[in-house]
Amino acid sequence: MLEFHSEQLRDTEDLERADARKDVLFYHFALDLALDHFLLVLFALNRVYFPSRKRSLDDLSTFQQKPVRCEERLLHILHLGALAVTLGDSFHEWTVLVQELYGFL
Repeated sequence: MLEFHSEQLRDTEDLERADARKDVLFYHFALDLALDHFLLVLFALNRVYFPSRKRSLDDLSTFQQKPVRCEERLLHILHLGALAVTLGDSFHEWTVLVQELYGFL
């Protein structure tokens, strides 16, 4: 499971295309899929069942294995992704966060 979802995180083509076109809705679609893979990897690393996103931030706050300030950074990435002018910043921050997650694998 870790291998599959971590491999899916490497596929950033849709995020890159959305950023290049400054297409906020497409970016959020692609980020939504990527976020699922990110959370599934993170929950698996911490040996916690991932029921849904409902309380993900609460769960993340208890994890030992996670990127620094993970919850705060995820919210910041979403915030930056809300505007076409900051999509590139959102994508950059996302890429850095995912790379940090790979350090735990």
